[in-house]
Amino acid sequence: MAKTEIKSDAVIHDSFNVTDIFLGQVAHDFGNILMPLLTYPQLLRMSMDADSPDIDLVEGIEQASSDIEHITRQIAALSTRNLDPMRQLELSKMAVKALEAVKSRVDATGVHVELHASAEPVMVNGYADQLQAAIANLITNAADAAPGGRIDIEVGNMEIDADRKVATGEFMPAGRWCFVSVKDNGSGLDAEAAAEVFNPFYTTKKGQRPRGAGLGLCVVYRTQHLHNGFVDCSSVPGEGSCFSLYYPDNGS
Repeated sequence: MAKTEIKSDAVIHDSFNVTDIFLGQVAHDFGNILMPLLTYPQLLRMSMDADSPDIDLVEGIEQASSDIEHITRQIAALSTRNLDPMRQLELSKMAVKALEAVKSRVDATGVHVELHASAEPVMVNGYADQLQAAIANLITNAADAAPGGRIDIEVGNMEIDADRKVATGEFMPAGRWCFVSVKDNGSGLDAEAAAEVFNPFYTTKKGQRPRGAGLGLCVVYRTQHLHNGFVDCSSVPGEGSCFSLYYPDNGS
């Protein structure tokens, strides 16, 4: 089967024409609004019989609140106003922490995950929370695409002999790069999805839970931009996808 070529030529540096302060404030305000939506259903349950027909209504509120909370976290991840200074990070440890952070959601899909890390430390300069969130986004996307299947996470270094065009339309310069790749054997991407996947608000998860706003891969892209890195993707419909994050090699 022919490999899907990702032809998204749009570079997404300024997809949102808003400031970091605005994004952070939106996430903060949403968080405040969410507090009663997350806590009141629990109080309602305490005053209801277990067989009450209204339980379904409470569960609906809980599910909607969970969706909004997920979207709010994605919006917050787009803001950089509260970032700590960059520091030296070991990429394999970041991958482990990212996997731990989404373990319950990944386990719910029944997918088998294996991590293949370089024997030598893979060091990058970065923002720990943002880097971890980017990897976690890729892992959850892979799990959603391959329920009951397999995910392979690889961390290492590589040398690129010539400038390489990546899925976002940018060219990654030749040289030595650190990388983390997340490969699944799931549904893969067709040509339409491949061309849109990094654009904000585009999602292939319509009707799935938890619902999102199509910001996950946009967040990943922004994180890579903050780290002077790149994100690439290859996919074969019906066979799976591989998303790779590249970071400047910081040595060991």
